[in-house]
Amino acid sequence: MGAFAETRAKATRQLTGIRISREETTTIGGFPAHELVAEGTNTSTGRLVTLYQIVLAEDGGYDTCSCRDCEQAYRIYESMPKLASPTRGGRQPA
Repeated sequence: MGAFAETRAKATRQLTGIRISREETTTIGGFPAHELVAEGTNTSTGRLVTLYQIVLAEDGGYDTCSCRDCEQAYRIYESMPKLASPTRGGRQPA
């Protein structure tokens, strides 16, 4: 799951020079998960941006959720048990 998370983070549109600063395997809502924090440069503004990403493993696939600002990251963190629902977007085959 860590390799998928890193590949997915490095494929983020509008960011270049992505560097992973922290990765951690965890559990969210009873599902295995991988948390990743990275930095990159916004291609539109040239500003340094922090990327926060969670990958959940469930039902033979992955659900991904990522954001590029702290307020959005906090809202995502607060709603993580709800993200375990198979009706959420971002589903990728394992």
